[in-house]
Amino acid sequence: MTEEQATLEVDVPPRELFLIPEEVAAQLGASVRELRRLRDTGAGPAYFTIGTAIRYLPADVDQWRSEHPEGLPLPRPLPPT
Repeated sequence: MTEEQATLEVDVPPRELFLIPEEVAAQLGASVRELRRLRDTGAGPAYFTIGTAIRYLPADVDQWRSEHPEGLPLPRPLPPT
């Protein structure tokens, strides 16, 4: 390993590969429930599932935030049936 490579490893903090809904909600200033409503309507950041776990890529969340700097109005909850 060269000295330059060693410096890069120290200077760049590692990022988690995936974000959990609680982390994304905090970044967006929303609750987990509000994030779920955005996800259910297809209006939120791109996500994927691993088994039953929902995960987000940081780049997808960053892109969504840049495309929606003011956020989005949350869809109204469906009335109980």
